[in-house]
Amino acid sequence: MFKEHDKFFASEIASCFTTLLNEKLEAKTIKDNELIKYSTDAIVFLSDNIEFYNQDKEIYGDLEKTISLLKEKLSTYKVSSH
Repeated sequence: MFKEHDKFFASEIASCFTTLLNEKLEAKTIKDNELIKYSTDAIVFLSDNIEFYNQDKEIYGDLEKTISLLKEKLSTYKVSSH
């Protein structure tokens, strides 16, 4: 997420990342605390740059709502050792 992106693809990139992250959190398949931290940093980055990444709401949905949900999930996610 921290690379410079073409504005044309920004919403698609954010949507792909947030959808994949949500799927992984829902399935509880993330087993590394470092990955949770990196994902949290990426969500904060998206939130800080919301105007750039939230341009195609009619196609990808409202990124602000998605970010809010992911922040909540990430803050309560517990990495299991099994």
